[in-house]
Amino acid sequence: MAPEHRYLAFISYKREDERWAKWLQNRLEHYKLPLSVRRSDPTLPEKVRPVFRDTTDLSGGLLEQAIKQALDSSKYLIVICSPRVAQSPWVCKEVQEFIDSGREQYIIPFIIDGEPNSKDGAVECFPENLRKLSGSRELLGININEMGRDAAAIKTVARMFNLQFDTLWQRHEREQRTRRRWVLTLSLLGTVVALAIAGFMIYQHRKMQINQARAVALRATQLVQQGDSYLASKLLMEVLPVPYTSEYEAALRLAHDNKSAIFRGHNDAINSVAFSLDGKHLASASDDKTVCIWDVESGVCLNTFARHSKSVKFVTFSPDGKYLATASGDTTIRLWDIESKRSFDVLIGHSKSVNSVSFSHDGKYIVSASSDRKVHLWSINTGDCVKIFDGHTKSVNSATFSPDGKFIVSASDDKTIRLWNAWSSECVKMFNGHARKVNSVSFSTDGKYIVSASDDMTVRLWDVNSGKCIKVLEGHTYSVKSAVFSPDGRYIASVSDDMSARLWDVKSMKCVKILEGHIYSVNSVVFSPNCNNVVTASSDETIRLWDIEFDKSVNKLVGHETIPDVVSYSSNGEYMVSISPDGTARLWDAKLGECKKIIYVGNDNLTGVMFCSVSSDSKYIVSNGDYSTARLWDVESGALLRTFMGHTDNITSASFSSDGKYLVSASDDKTVRLWDVETGAELRAFIGHTKSVHSATFSPSGKCIISASRDNTVRLWDVDTGNELRTFIGHTNRVIFSSFSSDGRYVVSASADRSVRLWDVKSGECIKVLKTNYYEWVTSVNFSSNDDYIVSCAGKFHTCVWETNSGRCVKMYDSGPSFSTSFSPDGRYIATADDDGVIYIHEFKPLQELIDQTRERFKGCSLTAEQRREYYLE
Repeated sequence: MAPEHRYLAFISYKREDERWAKWLQNRLEHYKLPLSVRRSDPTLPEKVRPVFRDTTDLSGGLLEQAIKQALDSSKYLIVICSPRVAQSPWVCKEVQEFIDSGREQYIIPFIIDGEPNSKDGAVECFPENLRKLSGSRELLGININEMGRDAAAIKTVARMFNLQFDTLWQRHEREQRTRRRWVLTLSLLGTVVALAIAGFMIYQHRKMQINQARAVALRATQLVQQGDSYLASKLLMEVLPVPYTSEYEAALRLAHDNKSAIFRGHNDAINSVAFSLDGKHLASASDDKTVCIWDVESGVCLNTFARHSKSVKFVTFSPDGKYLATASGDTTIRLWDIESKRSFDVLIGHSKSVNSVSFSHDGKYIVSASSDRKVHLWSINTGDCVKIFDGHTKSVNSATFSPDGKFIVSASDDKTIRLWNAWSSECVKMFNGHARKVNSVSFSTDGKYIVSASDDMTVRLWDVNSGKCIKVLEGHTYSVKSAVFSPDGRYIASVSDDMSARLWDVKSMKCVKILEGHIYSVNSVVFSPNCNNVVTASSDETIRLWDIEFDKSVNKLVGHETIPDVVSYSSNGEYMVSISPDGTARLWDAKLGECKKIIYVGNDNLTGVMFCSVSSDSKYIVSNGDYSTARLWDVESGALLRTFMGHTDNITSASFSSDGKYLVSASDDKTVRLWDVETGAELRAFIGHTKSVHSATFSPSGKCIISASRDNTVRLWDVDTGNELRTFIGHTNRVIFSSFSSDGRYVVSASADRSVRLWDVKSGECIKVLKTNYYEWVTSVNFSSNDDYIVSCAGKFHTCVWETNSGRCVKMYDSGPSFSTSFSPDGRYIATADDDGVIYIHEFKPLQELIDQTRERFKGCSLTAEQRREYYLE
């Protein structure tokens, strides 16, 4: 560039095309001429700069002095060509200035829009004075629409320095490829780093969620143990969705199966509680002058009634569940319509506090007891007092109808209980025996007995006909406030100032359960209609729902005289087979729980039937025979089909292959043997154990056999060759039972060392040791059909369900001593056998179903903000 040229180029443009002018100026000034080009011509600059771009509008007729100086000081004039420029007089003046100075060869048309030298004036992009240049003076434009803007910019540089465009363009493309590779590399590196950071954050977030789920599970478990499974369930629902943890599952199953709750809502002592006859609602009466209606299923307070002017002493439902009757310290009895939530009648007649109220069983009458020493009988229809029972010498605390409605029984501070003829108001009997005031009295459902609670710390059972005290139930350490019969008459529940409730077995007259949790006096108790729950009300302002269900099995199969030794399902899930030392094998309908067939598989020479197995098609049963034999029985006819002979000592177990063609047996003679079911022929003996073999089973494919032995080992055998494939070593005492997972990849074993072990079949390694709290041998263990769970049992102790991956116990069933347990083929049920000869079927619901049911049950019953803070959820 000549010294007099201050600018390398001057860009002329129309204001509407300013963005292109800016882009081109920036592109030129930041373009770096290749080093190889500059070496061949040292006069070439490193960069294409400076480039002048007019940033002011032209005005007036003559060019401004500054613009003219810039034009004169510029070597090249670059004209941004477009139809708009073609119509611009100002651009034409700048072009004409260059032409007049004899430098038209230094004009570079840079076409961004339109066509040069067009016949259509609307698309013409050259200014008029450029179009007039012709012949050798004609200028060729650089068109970005034909070659792209990068190539157009580089071609502009090439023209300015008289260089080969191809040389510059190839260099540019190489640089671009290199730049793209670097950008791609850096992008990939950035992506990897971002993914790593994101992965770390996800991991940390998941870890935090898992820790939160475990913490919530621990707190929920504590809540269940403290008697509030409802709050535990709501807490567990609050953190959903969570990553799976076995602790969460265990807590949810525990909360689901324990129907216990603490209802809070009153702000003073609660004196009375009542169940509706359908078991769906509770009513409570309190010193805070209110009555509350509760939904039993969710624990939500549905309604609050507040019209009494003093403490509400007692509440009860009408037999049809439509009404409530309440007794109050304000001397009145109120009747309430539950649906309309209003009091529709007030019964006035007592002169002092009304302490109890009860409907007749037809709902037409009410009997009330008062501190005015009287018992009143009221007509619901008229609201009138139709009878007054006068005889007690002190406050009457309780009065109720007999089930047939003929009698009324009342209890008083005068230490007596009186039986009245309901219609003559005559006292027909007095029950004497309590040493202090009697707080409550109630009939058994058959009307033959009365139970009473007294300040003398006793509960007494009375015979109505004789008037005699049958039994004195002692155990409470302070005044007994209330006692009631269960609807089925099997139990009595009592509550006391000693803050406890006690459950008594009527038949044995023994206390079978003590319910503790209240922190003040317990004033009232009632059974649920289904007898599965007891509800207590306390001066600590809470109502507690207690789960007292002793038998939570879905079904009970009764028939055996002694404890069944083996319980297992057929592979199609239709039947279940059980055998017992009583000499019978029983085939049960798995759905109906009915015994479909009894096969007498014992005889006089047998000390007991020790094992039994059913074929997959449920046509055959195999059991032990006399000494060293096994017997095959036809299920349909009960006939003995054949005897398998070959062992030299007792056979301890036998089981069918999945296709039913073969039988494998284990024996005290230290061998495992393979048999043809059709012919009874022995096909092969598997020899290797050094002590008695307790069990042997086929793999799902039928190609392998697993055996468990007194020599503390589990061994894997090849069915075709009889070779020992692998020995599983780890148990420290005899292995009693072993079985395959459904896919044949794993084996689980039960041992006298009180542990369950999970083994990898391919490697022979012990994957997990499931530590039990059993104090006896683990005698039975099996996988669920999907292998997600393992069930085990141990003699006199619990049946335990383990989550396979974590090896944690997620559910325990306490149905008494059991030596055998198994999953149903669909994994929904677990069968166990008790020492009373009963087989119990327990439901084991899928986890998602439990979650869905719990969600639905407590829908709209979220934790309060205070509870969320308490459990660190906010």
